[in-house]
Amino acid sequence: MNSFYFRKIALTFMSCILFFLNHAQQTSFKNSKLSRKEIKEQKINRQFYETKVLLSSESVVFEADFFNTYGAPKVSINQAFNFIQIDQHYITVQLSPIRGFSTNGIGGITLKSKISKYDLKINKKRKSFILKVGFSSINYGYFDIFFRINVKGRTTVSVDYKNGSHFTLYGHIFGPKKANIIKGLD
Repeated sequence: MNSFYFRKIALTFMSCILFFLNHAQQTSFKNSKLSRKEIKEQKINRQFYETKVLLSSESVVFEADFFNTYGAPKVSINQAFNFIQIDQHYITVQLSPIRGFSTNGIGGITLKSKISKYDLKINKKRKSFILKVGFSSINYGYFDIFFRINVKGRTTVSVDYKNGSHFTLYGHIFGPKKANIIKGLD
C-alpha cells in the first residue's frame, strides 16, 4: 500500500513538472516571436550597412545570373564569365555566351575603361541603392550602366549604349574577394 501512494505522489509530481516545463516553453516561444522580428530587422540593417560600405568603397563586382534584351525571354547565363567589376576608377564589363573562343579567349567581349561618372543614391526608407556608372569604350562608344540594388545585394543592371541599344542583367553584387569570376583578355 505504501508503494501505491508513493507512485501516485511521484506521478502527480512528474505531471506538475511537465506542465510547468510545457508552459514555460510556450511562454518563451511567444516572446521569441518578438525577438525573431527584432533579429530580422537587425539583420536587414546590418546587410544595408554592409552594402552601403561596399558601394561607397567603389570596389564591387556584379555577377550576372540572367540576361534579357527587349522582346526576348530572360536567359540564364554563367556568372563566372558574365560580370561587371568596378575597381576604384576603372570598370570591366564582360559578356560571354560561351559559344566558342574569340579575341578575349572565352567568346564574347571584355571591355575595360576608365569611369567617367559614378553616382550613388541611397534610399534609407526602402533600404535600396541606385548606382549610375558611365564610361567610354574605343570600339563601342559611350555606356550608361544603372544598378538597382536591394538590401540583400540582389541587383538589376540596365545597360544603355551609343546606338540606343539596351539590355538588362540580373544577379548579385559582391566584394572583390568574394567574387568568383574568370576574366578574358582586354
